[in-house]
Parts: sequence; structure tokens; C-alpha cells
Amino acid sequence: MNFGNLITKEEMYSKIDYIVEKIKEINNKNIQIITHGDIDGFVSAYSLEKYLSSLGEFNIKSKSISYDDLIHFDEYCNKLDFQNKIIIILDIFDQKFITKFEWQDYFIIDHHDGQKKYFVNENMINIANYFTIDIVPSMGSYMFGYVKSKEKISFPSWFSLVARFSDHTFESNEFFIPLTKEEKEANFFMGLPRSEVVDFIEFINTFFNNPLEIDEIYHVFKQCVDSGNIFYYLFSNSKELIYLRDLKKEIDKTRDKLLKKCLTKHKKYEKERLVIFNLNEKENGARRLIQNQLEYAFIGYNILILIKKDDIFVISYRTNTTKFDVVKNLKPIYDVYCKFGGHPFAAGGFVKAELKKRFIKDTLAYLRKYYLEENKK
Repeated sequence: MNFGNLITKEEMYSKIDYIVEKIKEINNKNIQIITHGDIDGFVSAYSLEKYLSSLGEFNIKSKSISYDDLIHFDEYCNKLDFQNKIIIILDIFDQKFITKFEWQDYFIIDHHDGQKKYFVNENMINIANYFTIDIVPSMGSYMFGYVKSKEKISFPSWFSLVARFSDHTFESNEFFIPLTKEEKEANFFMGLPRSEVVDFIEFINTFFNNPLEIDEIYHVFKQCVDSGNIFYYLFSNSKELIYLRDLKKEIDKTRDKLLKKCLTKHKKYEKERLVIFNLNEKENGARRLIQNQLEYAFIGYNILILIKKDDIFVISYRTNTTKFDVVKNLKPIYDVYCKFGGHPFAAGGFVKAELKKRFIKDTLAYLRKYYLEENKK
């Protein structure tokens, strides 16, 4: 089985071994893990924290970080005490990390293709550097596979499914998560995951990067997994979980209201296979909650969301096919008058309000020509 990897799984795992050995050599047993605040980041942090804890010599704290936190990075850092701690950053990267922690012992492990050029030091690993294809394993599956390969850490039986689907890259994840003999024989992972697993993943992702997000849910995630029971988050009397359930109801109302608006108010362009949605700044916080539903509702169409903010429009673009590279095809057109970037299947940026009509016109013109040529093939 080959997913375009340039080196073997074992060689990639050895690179984490190197970092773990470096951490063990440092005369400091206090570790602060900073992880991306979604399910992929949580699985990554939980797995690594579990492994380091098994070594029996570390005091470990984990904290999530979102893209909004990166915008207000100094404020985020002021809430944490980084003094006399080893810093480990997972599943997210920003050059602010290097500036902030350059005088400390820090390590960064990531998988985002767009950031790999910055990973030039021996204490930084980006596994995207070892793949020749667009689909790179999720951090969750990668860290879970690494820790499980140590054969001394036990996880709930359902947790490998959570890790496998933590970043929606099922095929490449299969290479990284060791399957048991029973799992292989049952062909368990070849079909849809159990609904409870999907619900659990959605439960965590509901709180990712939206205005109703609470400060920290990583410890709640750990509570659920450590219990070994996937239903723990539904039935526990834990204060945090009760609070989250109540908050989730409020979030669901926000999501449903915005989804209703988008399904009834949008512009669809048949020839260009494009659907455009316009949101205001207040609605932007719930954008991530509806993006997957919109892609499903308008399957076969590209999704373009424009969010009005002061004198600019924030851009969020999702393609409908893996054959169409969003950045490669559209960025050259936009470069002269707007900010745009991302990865082949999804990209974003912003354009000045007075250039919005030009932006839409250029987008439609390119897509019309692209699909006209595609239909001739």
C-alpha cells in the first residue's frame, strides 16, 4: 500500500523518537503542549500526552489554540505561564511560535502542506515533507499510530476510529493506524463509521473556532476518552459536560438559523458550477458549523462564501472535485488585487469591497471556461 510517501512509516516514527529523546535529555520535566483546538489536534495531544506520561517522569499540561487565538497571540500567551517549561506545538503552525519561544526548549510537529517550507530545524517536523501527493495523513492518525506502535499504551477500542476520521483523510490514515487482526478480518473500517463515533467527533468540532466557544474543552475530551466509554459525554454528570451540552443547544440554534438563510438565499451559477453565499461579520462565527452541510446540499458545485467585514469581504472557497486545484488555478488571477491562498481543495483570503464585483466576474469567467473544456473531454 503506497500513498505517495517518500520514506517509510517507521522512518517517520523515528523522527518523533528523536524529538522524544531530546525532550528526555533536557533537565526539565515540565511540559506545555499547545494543540490545534479541533478533533485532529485533540487526538494528537491526547496520544502524545498519554505516551509521555507512560514514561513516568513528566508534569504535562495541554492547552488548545485556534486561529482566532493566533490573531490575538500576545493575549493568548498572557493567560498561560510558559516559564520553565518545554513547549510542544501540535497540528498548527505560525512563525509567531518561533519568535515567542526561541529562548526556550520548543518542538513543533505539524502536517499542513502550506507550512512545510518553514520546518528547517531539527526540533521541527512537518510530515507533509515526506509525501508526494496532496493527501497527507492527519496529525491525529499519525500521532495515534506512533504511540500505538510503542505497544505499551492502551486506548478504548473505539478510539482508533476517532483518530482515523479526525481530519477526514481516511485512505492515508489507514497506512498509519495499525489494524488488529480482528479489525482486518471484520473489514470494520471499510464502511461508514458507527454513528456514535461520528456524533462524538461532531461534538468536539462543534466548538471549533466559533464565537460560542468556551475557553478550554481539551480536559473534557480527555475525560470522555479516559473513561473508555464513548457515551460518557452524553450521560456524565460532570459540570463541564453539562455546561457543554447546554451550550451545544445554543450553538445548534445558531447553526440552524444560518443554514436556513443560506439554503434559501444564495446565487447558483449552472455553467460555472458555483454557488455564492453572502454572510455578515456576526454570522461568520458560525460559518464552519454549516460548511459541510452546504457542500453536501450543493454537491457537484463549488462553494464560495463572502463575508462582509468593514471595507473588505472575507473569502472562503471550497472546490467540488479533487481534480480542480483552487490555489493553482485561481490565485494567479486574484494576485494583482486581493489576498488569496490555502490548499488545493479549500482556500480563502480577502478582497476590498470596491473590488467584489471584479472578483466575482473573474471567478465566473474562469470557471465557465474550465468546465466548458472539461465537458469536451
